[in-house]
Amino acid sequence: ASASPRSQGMASKWVLLWSANWFDWVGMFLSNPLGGLYSLNESSAHLRHLVLSRGGSLPFVGSCFVSSIVLNFAICGLFIRNKKLLYLLAFILFASVLMALGSATPFAPFLVGLSPFFAAFRYPVKLLIVPAILLIFLATLGFELVLQKELRLDVLKKLCIVWLFFVAAGILMISFPQITLPASKILVKGNFPEYTLQTARYGFGNALMISSLIAFSSTLLAAAYYKGQLNAKLTALLLTGLLATCLVYSSLSVRLIGGPGYFTNPSFLAAELRKIQSNQSTQSKSPTDRPTQISTGTIDGRLLEGRM
Repeated sequence: ASASPRSQGMASKWVLLWSANWFDWVGMFLSNPLGGLYSLNESSAHLRHLVLSRGGSLPFVGSCFVSSIVLNFAICGLFIRNKKLLYLLAFILFASVLMALGSATPFAPFLVGLSPFFAAFRYPVKLLIVPAILLIFLATLGFELVLQKELRLDVLKKLCIVWLFFVAAGILMISFPQITLPASKILVKGNFPEYTLQTARYGFGNALMISSLIAFSSTLLAAAYYKGQLNAKLTALLLTGLLATCLVYSSLSVRLIGGPGYFTNPSFLAAELRKIQSNQSTQSKSPTDRPTQISTGTIDGRLLEGRM
């Protein structure tokens, strides 16, 4: 490590090149709203520019998806009685979010400038793993509060209302383009074709509706347990199955809205590599079978010869 040029530290702009943007954060809770965005297939090429904030490069992280169920119970975990633990988790979460944001705030550039140690890697977006793990840990605490019935039922009722609001927002995005398209033009920088915005509108609306419905269902299961309609073991099994369904749907949603030929057509990168390989093979073939002598230079007056 000490022999590497990076030990002296890279420039701040290179360290923070892969800063987490808004789409990285949304992707933690919405299942692939733009389908096969991270593939190199041309079927999604017109969608990539909607989320680029890194000088024209592809988004770095394919998915940090933890599901809306984890978010739902992480909110419940905020009501734990151990406030010291909660403050510690909140501090780590806040610091990791600031570092993952990278160049979006002055915090990460200031820290990177303090020491070469902080400037040895391009890492901001990779730190999304820290908030993801903390949310999962908080969700575990919240799930335990539900099973022990230490959470107020009013909290679950308010969560139901919140998730129903987001379900309605997703339905509006899908059903009323005359409302969502003008709003998307305000949020998205640059001019994009109408069909690109239409695809994004449907993708985000569908992902928001499905994710919110799943979170709403998990809240209903918890409320049913509180009312004595389900026992603890059955509640845990149903919530586990709901989480597994959510994860499976997320993996399959790439195929659902990834465009035609997503899995059958060769990727753009693979096609380009095949072209390079084909060109090299063509150039290496000689027009005749006998070897050709070429001069490659002289050393001490002697002619060096090579054979092709």
